[in-house]
Amino acid sequence: MLFRSPVYLWSGTQDEVVNPAEMVDLKSEYQHYGASVVFDNGFPANHGWESPDGTVPCGTATDPYMIVCNSGGTTYDSEKTWMSLLFGSLNARNNGTLQGSLLNFNQTEFGASASNGMDTNGYVFVPQSCAAQQRCGLVVAFHGCRQIQSAIQTTFVHEAGIDEWADTNNVVVLYPYVITSTVNPTDPQGCWDWWGYDDPNYSLKSGTQMNVIYKMVQRVDPSAS
Repeated sequence: MLFRSPVYLWSGTQDEVVNPAEMVDLKSEYQHYGASVVFDNGFPANHGWESPDGTVPCGTATDPYMIVCNSGGTTYDSEKTWMSLLFGSLNARNNGTLQGSLLNFNQTEFGASASNGMDTNGYVFVPQSCAAQQRCGLVVAFHGCRQIQSAIQTTFVHEAGIDEWADTNNVVVLYPYVITSTVNPTDPQGCWDWWGYDDPNYSLKSGTQMNVIYKMVQRVDPSAS
């Protein structure tokens, strides 16, 4: 599955949460399996999601962890970089009022519950062209730790910088959400399950949270398999 597949990695040189050396190792792992990797690691960024719509300075690590960096005096747009990698040449970003719709949906219909660490609701951005049944691409955007709705509401959705490109390029964007928990499953930071707090099979297709997301993807695109 990874052979010749495009992979985008971001790592700030000042990241105090994820050691940049770990990202170098991850790059090597993907390349071992033949993936085509673009590694964005030249910015003095701290931990966070980089976006031209971010509100946190590049070298700062603080809530809501939506950082904005500069390249040669120009605001950097990492979303343009990785969406171009995934979808090819892009139409211009919509910097005005978005024409698509941001819809709130019930995640419990797909199996989300407090027992698997997932929120009751998520969001999906649907461009007008996609609502009109045109075949469209799909991005599943996973928020980071501490970027859950109870902490920053929909800041992740609005500052991620994805919808502005999706709106003009026929791409649906799915925003699933998890919750914090201080009991089983224990997840006080509101992270996706990347260490097994919910399911020892968290890294497999059969993992509980991944299975819920897969059902969401199938609703957006019934042909997904």
